[in-house]
Amino acid sequence: MFVAGHAECVRFVKKLNLPLLVTGGGGYTKENVARSWTVETRVLLDTELPNDIPENEYIKYFAPDYSLKNPGGLMENLNSKSYLSSITTQVLENLFCIQHAPSVEMQEVSLMPVFVK
Repeated sequence: MFVAGHAECVRFVKKLNLPLLVTGGGGYTKENVARSWTVETRVLLDTELPNDIPENEYIKYFAPDYSLKNPGGLMENLNSKSYLSSITTQVLENLFCIQHAPSVEMQEVSLMPVFVK
C-alpha cells in the first residue's frame, strides 16, 4: 500500500464523519505534490488506484519508479526545540484570543506547551 502519513491523517479525520473541506498548504516539492493529492483524493473517495502512473507529460517527475509511492525516506528534523516551542506558544496564544461561541462552556487553559516523546 502506498498511503503515507499525510493520507493517513486524511483517513483519520474522514472517519469522524464530520463535514470536511480539504485544502492545500505549502512546502511541497513538485515531485511529490501530485502523488500526495492523488493518494489523498483516493482516500477521500474510498477508491482504489493502481500504483503505476500512466504515461503523461509530467511523467519525468515520477522517476525513477514512476509510481504513486513516495520515494522519500527519513529526513533529519532541523526544527529546534525552542523553535517548536515558540510556534506552539504562538498558536495557543492565538487560540486564546478567539471569541468563544455563545452557550459554550468556557474553561481555563494553560498556555504551557506539552511535548510528548
